[in-house]
Amino acid sequence: LFLSIGVLKATETDAIFKKIKKEHILHTDGSIELKYYKEIKLLSPYAFNRLYGETFVIYNPDFQELIIHQAYTIMKNGRKISVPENAYNIVLPRAVANYPAYNQMHEMVITHTGLEVGATIYLEYSVISKPGFLKEMMGTEILSEGVPVENYEVILKVPARRAIYYRLLNSENKAKESNDGNYRTYQWTFEDLGQQAYEQAAPPAYELAPTLCFSTFPDIPTAFST
Repeated sequence: LFLSIGVLKATETDAIFKKIKKEHILHTDGSIELKYYKEIKLLSPYAFNRLYGETFVIYNPDFQELIIHQAYTIMKNGRKISVPENAYNIVLPRAVANYPAYNQMHEMVITHTGLEVGATIYLEYSVISKPGFLKEMMGTEILSEGVPVENYEVILKVPARRAIYYRLLNSENKAKESNDGNYRTYQWTFEDLGQQAYEQAAPPAYELAPTLCFSTFPDIPTAFST
């Protein structure tokens, strides 16, 4: 009996991401944009009281602009609740609290409203860096979350004449490439990704989950020099 209860508890989840989409865009003017979209369905009170009731976005307002494209909740009965203006609040990121030189940093706290079991949160925003602030576009995306993800899409977009180097680990998924003459686009789509393991002896997520590393630097010495 205890064994069967343990198995049932292990299969439960507090929420599920219906969709995550991340776009990394190097614009022709040298600005770099991270565009993020998520749809997450809440399956327990813990999901909105502790896990996903708020979204936190850190950025440097001296060099970066945050644009909220859309933020709303669809309740279980289908009612749409938009995030009100007083639910957007800027605070100082905890990591820089003891470093005065970085106290201009902002952390936007988005408090989602209309939350209940069965509700779905929708959020889309962009963080756009001014030309020259980030010398090149680069990053590492570990494609897993604390709850399962039904659809995870990652897009890299660079000017048509710019080179970008990438490597996808722990997956044989191939990029879908396109070129419209102005931009080259690489797109990966993943389905039904499991949640991260939190057992004490579990390997780190990047050893198990699909992990995409990318950079527009031509080589490692140039990246270190810059």
